[in-house]
Amino acid sequence: MRIAFIALLIGCAAGLSGCTDRSPVVAVGTLSTSDRAGNGQKIAQLAAQQCFDHSNNLGEFQDALKATGWRFTRKQRAEPSNPLALDAWAVPNVTVLLGQPLSNGARICSLLVEAPVAPSLRSMKSALSRLTGHEPGADGEWWWNRTATRKLHMTADGDGDRGQNLFINVEIYPLSWWQGLLG
Repeated sequence: MRIAFIALLIGCAAGLSGCTDRSPVVAVGTLSTSDRAGNGQKIAQLAAQQCFDHSNNLGEFQDALKATGWRFTRKQRAEPSNPLALDAWAVPNVTVLLGQPLSNGARICSLLVEAPVAPSLRSMKSALSRLTGHEPGADGEWWWNRTATRKLHMTADGDGDRGQNLFINVEIYPLSWWQGLLG
């Protein structure tokens, strides 16, 4: 009986770790300076493609950047021995940052969208909520399990309507298989 239960748990864990809700790697529409409100969905798509789903592997991350159709240029290479170092890629008005994996496997991925193309914080939060299927908590931050083995924490700050840059920060935390089973 005990062996059957353990086999069931292992089978569930294997099945859960294979389940993904990954965003597709696709082209992202060009951002507009005249329709900043319309940029919210495009920026949310970029955040999902880069930070939610392809931040665990540098090669996948770079391939996803190429798939956007934007001509990102690598501006900074992180020193692998420094856990606080960041890799940075940029196009006009947008910078994407990727942190080094921390000792617990967690990573940080961020987008900086400059004011000329930044939507309002309200429209950005709405686009991010639609995309994630989750609303931010009372503190304005999102916490959710992207997959059974990955928990995400996201914040958004700044407001294009006030002439501010927009900053989206995503922390990606790996979960052990048993945490994924427990929810």
